[in-house]
Amino acid sequence: MVGLLAIIGCGAIYVISNIIRAVFNKMINKPNEWEQNIIDNAVEYSIMEWRPLDKSTKTIVKSYDEAKSLYDKTSKNHKATLVYAINEAGRYANMNHLEDFKKRDN
Repeated sequence: MVGLLAIIGCGAIYVISNIIRAVFNKMINKPNEWEQNIIDNAVEYSIMEWRPLDKSTKTIVKSYDEAKSLYDKTSKNHKATLVYAINEAGRYANMNHLEDFKKRDN
């Protein structure tokens, strides 16, 4: 009986730890206030295919929809694709945590 309670207890701890991990991951995947301000006030977007040895390519587009479309097209062939919002002051904020720019298994 004690062994069964120990197994149930371990199972409950496992479930609780998974819930805590999911909540924590959601918290850290949200932009902070500074990043959100850049994203909200972006004047252009950078889509970068990261490659080693200075062989990365970067494309600048003017609208969120263009960035989303280019990301969808680019990320199918190149998994290391990064998306940044750029504000008028030239500051960057990564947008890969947003649902529109998350990696998908194709």
